[in-house]
Amino acid sequence: AEGPGAGWEAVAGAVEGLAYLRPETRRAYRSALGLLRGALPELSGPAAVDAEAASRFLRVYSASTWKAGPNAKARPRTANTVRSTFRTLS
Repeated sequence: AEGPGAGWEAVAGAVEGLAYLRPETRRAYRSALGLLRGALPELSGPAAVDAEAASRFLRVYSASTWKAGPNAKARPRTANTVRSTFRTLS
């Protein structure tokens, strides 16, 4: 990624270019970037996440639902899932 204000695409490209990362680590990083970008679309990139944005992410993510498959019922996220995801992003 180019500099401290790198955008979403630059950071995602940089992650893919890190040969020492295991495939599962790359997948986890892509997933984290997708969660952040989806919940905070107004931000220019991950470097723009500050304390207020992190707090807003928690509110948006914990209020959202998830589905186990395309035809599955939407379910609320558990508090444990929210905590684990936030810990992963920190």
